[in-house]
Amino acid sequence: MPDLKYQERRAETDARFAAMHALDENTKVHQSPSGRYSLQITEYTTGQNSWNYTRGLVLRNATSAVVADVKRNYGVFWFAWVQRKDKEYLLCGEDYQGYNVIDLDAEVNATTFPPEAYKGQGFCWATAYPSPTGDTIAVEGCYWACPYELVFYDFTNPAQSPLPEISRIEDLDRAQGWINEVEFRFSVGESEARQTRTWQRKPRE
Repeated sequence: MPDLKYQERRAETDARFAAMHALDENTKVHQSPSGRYSLQITEYTTGQNSWNYTRGLVLRNATSAVVADVKRNYGVFWFAWVQRKDKEYLLCGEDYQGYNVIDLDAEVNATTFPPEAYKGQGFCWATAYPSPTGDTIAVEGCYWACPYELVFYDFTNPAQSPLPEISRIEDLDRAQGWINEVEFRFSVGESEARQTRTWQRKPRE
């Protein structure tokens, strides 16, 4: 559960949202793999040359009921649907230095915000790649103004916060995606030094 300090941080975000207006014409709707849920993403602004925010509204399609309302303090709203066993999840981030795991069936929205993020040193998720089984999440991201890295997280217990980190790849060039349930392909380096590699999750992990 987020602490009081984080709640104060979120109150500042909510106050900024109240001063913004929605760019409804730019709203995009994304359907979950099962078709039971949808995510409506809308950008918010105060005008020109402003730091825009985004808002993700998660709906249960059968009833149009709101499952989660995610107000993000950044202008790009990353997300990933995860299907694991008989359950469906949505990964996203209400704070650009943290992440959210939303259990769609249970309508539980769990926020992870690391202590170092209060000093601006939190890892910023940019793109998440769930493995075919949903047991592992590969995340492309960075520390603010630093080179991109590729981080692998254990998702066998989605309710765990923070998610256990399995491995971290530095000097990332490009994430290419999952080859199968346990292997992920990516490249590191630049120009002539660029190399394509494969990461494999070990059984004991």
